Amino acid sequence: MNFTILHRLGGKHFMAYALASLIEIKNRDITGHEFHLPLCDLLQDLVKQDIDGPDALKFSEIAHSLAHDVLNVAVLAGRLLWYEGVTPNTTRSPDLVAIAVDTESYLVLLRTAYDIITKAIVHFGVEARNRGQIPSDSFNSLKSWIENKKYPGRINKFHEPFRFIVDHFDLFEKLKDLRDRIIHQGHRPIIYTERVRFEFFLAPTGVVELQWLHGGYKQEDHREDKPRFKRVPLLSFLREHTSFVLELINQLCQAIEKQQSIHRSGNHVLSGVYVPALHHLLAYKEPPERNDSNPNQPERLRRGIAALFLLKAGDYLSAVERGYPDGFWWRFVMRICEMFTDPPTYMSRPKFAGVLIGWEIVFKENEKNIALFLRNNVFMEANWLSGEVENLDRLAERAKADRIVLVAKEKKYPTNGPIAEDLSERFLVEADPIIAAEKAYEILNQSIADEA
Repeated sequence: MNFTILHRLGGKHFMAYALASLIEIKNRDITGHEFHLPLCDLLQDLVKQDIDGPDALKFSEIAHSLAHDVLNVAVLAGRLLWYEGVTPNTTRSPDLVAIAVDTESYLVLLRTAYDIITKAIVHFGVEARNRGQIPSDSFNSLKSWIENKKYPGRINKFHEPFRFIVDHFDLFEKLKDLRDRIIHQGHRPIIYTERVRFEFFLAPTGVVELQWLHGGYKQEDHREDKPRFKRVPLLSFLREHTSFVLELINQLCQAIEKQQSIHRSGNHVLSGVYVPALHHLLAYKEPPERNDSNPNQPERLRRGIAALFLLKAGDYLSAVERGYPDGFWWRFVMRICEMFTDPPTYMSRPKFAGVLIGWEIVFKENEKNIALFLRNNVFMEANWLSGEVENLDRLAERAKADRIVLVAKEKKYPTNGPIAEDLSERFLVEADPIIAAEKAYEILNQSIADEA
């Protein structure tokens, strides 16, 4: 996780927030807030083997620079994923400016990652006596050096396990072209949403402005067979190029392992609050296209519900706390909202103490208020249950609810003392979020029907 460091400077303390951290883990699985970067792991292993060695500082700098770059990519990924999730809400149109800026930054950061990796490629890929002759500060310079037609066969100066880098030249060139157009030629991303997903193309701002002065673009600029500007899905594009960089990192680590006859420990991982966004982006699937002929299509309804909860969360990190995009409570609320006629009339801010300990949601159905109280665990202890019943009564009174149900994922049992034998009908414990939502809806609506 991201952490806070207290510094002392000139007799005063100030807080510095660590944006990235390579932490050491042993004998445990990684969490959703952690990510394996094999090259960084291996370099940190080499540093620990000889912390006073001549290459320790270089290895540490490469590992932490790359980790920092990937963490920054994760931050931008989280923001873009959140922005796309709220696009069904038409009031979010001003976000397009921030989306364009984040897109530019993302592409530049991916390009930077190649330069960081280059230092490791040259250090391990060639004999020590040749390192000073080969560019190591820029992937583009290294690529140009290898491809120089005056000196064919330069790739053979690299040890055989490292010659795979030429397979990445075309992919790099595509990313470099985008970055150069942004940085050096004044291009900017033009973002489209259709209230479903982001699409984009790069346009030269000066050309665009001049074209408008000439009367605007013509129909042939947008024709399907050969458009002047071709829109592509933004998040899929970023996912693809992020995967290319990560694949280069993985292959380079494998080449070093083979050359050095070592195997990385797996004990060093990138940790941070935005790391879930990296997992999220790599698993991203494009939402179906909008179908305006059927405004009640299930996918469109789900997007609207998701947008509502994302807006209530306020940002990506708060949405992750609620289980976005595929956690238990996120799946629960998405499913139960699909079954009610209207969106919730009230949602509290979820409370956490390591896990969810309280989230209130109120619906109106058939002119009746129906309330849900969500928490991770129910403690099977008589006094605790009695106190929780009183809490439900108070919530029902505040919400003027005709019916209320507490929903939990699992039961916890006391280590000492008596165990409660059973739960009342106001408690529902279910490990599957979809089944939990459907059971809760059935209980609440059956109760209302019985009263009617």
